[in-house]
Amino acid sequence: MANKSLMELLYRAFILPHLLYCIESWGAASKSRLTKIVTIQKRLIRNIHGLDRLTHSAPYFRESQILTINQLYDLRLLLISHQNFYKNTKTNKPHAHATRYQTLALDNTQTDKPINNYGLKRIICCKQNMEFITS
Repeated sequence: MANKSLMELLYRAFILPHLLYCIESWGAASKSRLTKIVTIQKRLIRNIHGLDRLTHSAPYFRESQILTINQLYDLRLLLISHQNFYKNTKTNKPHAHATRYQTLALDNTQTDKPINNYGLKRIICCKQNMEFITS
């Protein structure tokens, strides 16, 4: 049997990313739908520690510092909530005093002039054609 730290490393490298993929959407599934993946995760923890299949796995999750599926789902939702909360409370201005960046940003946002006059020429041509047709 391989070293326990190597097995934990392999778990974190190859299994954990698959568990975390889109956990926000499937993590809220009913308990009966998650039973199979939970039992597979428990079996992996028992294999890492070299335990019997009937051994309780909760202490070994804590010992290995590996989160269960439900804990991973809760953590991901909390992280998303935290990011959304702090993203929405930030303002565009980091401080009140004027800086070079702030004046450049204001100068760049005030350019409302069109880059070319293609649209303007087209409107003038349409007006001239309409005057020609009506007269």
